[in-house]
Amino acid sequence: MVMQMMPKHRKLIRWMILILAVAGGLFLLNTVFFCAWVSGGPPNDYPKAWLHQSYIYFGYSGALLGTGIMGFVALREQFNWKKSIVFYLWIPFTIYCIAGPIIRKQILIDKCLDSGGKWDELHFVCKGE
Repeated sequence: MVMQMMPKHRKLIRWMILILAVAGGLFLLNTVFFCAWVSGGPPNDYPKAWLHQSYIYFGYSGALLGTGIMGFVALREQFNWKKSIVFYLWIPFTIYCIAGPIIRKQILIDKCLDSGGKWDELHFVCKGE
């Protein structure tokens, strides 16, 4: 019974996944712009921390948009994930989007500690360089 109903609703589910993912991705993109604005706009004590938060939300936004597109493509009638280039592009793209800011943070911390400085997590800067 469920398998008979799925083809009727497949088109609706595909479009709902795409619309929700795009809406969520655009909401996160708005947060990206806000964090980037705060990092360079009004004076504050944590500009680099705000910039890093912008990178994090940008990664989440990209991963959500990519997942929405992948869900839209994957719910087609004759979708075969073994032969789909979209599927094989989606996996590394999503991993890059989510892990990119984390790897960037670790690289900055390692550079700081290797140069003899002390990493200030709150301000997201290296002290004592």
